[in-house]
Amino acid sequence: MIGWEVDGDVLHVTDADNAELTVEGADSVVDSARADIPRPVDGTVAVRTTELRFPHAVVYAFSLRSDDHRELDPGGEPLSLPPGEYVVDVDTEIKSYLRFSGAATIKRTADYEEVVVSFPTRTRVVLGLRCRHEFPAGTITVPDRPSA
Repeated sequence: MIGWEVDGDVLHVTDADNAELTVEGADSVVDSARADIPRPVDGTVAVRTTELRFPHAVVYAFSLRSDDHRELDPGGEPLSLPPGEYVVDVDTEIKSYLRFSGAATIKRTADYEEVVVSFPTRTRVVLGLRCRHEFPAGTITVPDRPSA
């Protein structure tokens, strides 16, 4: 289960295991309606923005019109995406996917603490979110008989 709330231009996301993700730059949240993201997601949020900032992460960009896919250079070189339709996989504590149409630039900040996805104009971005929870957070084994 994914929950989210907005505080100014910051989107705070939590999951059932209390994992947290903070995304800065969510200028205006459009809605939380289900959107078409070709990835498994637990929830979606649509925003309009010129920039989104994520904590340090591994990032992959996939074109929806071709087989083209790229990885953000770990060494710091920005990734420029020409106009097109994309899904960008941001591998944070809560798995995040961005779906958008248009051009974008993805880069790391100088201190490597954040990943910045920027757009030349205000762009509608669907943010898909997925909990990494695969197993119960804790289990208790109960004997068949209370006397055991």
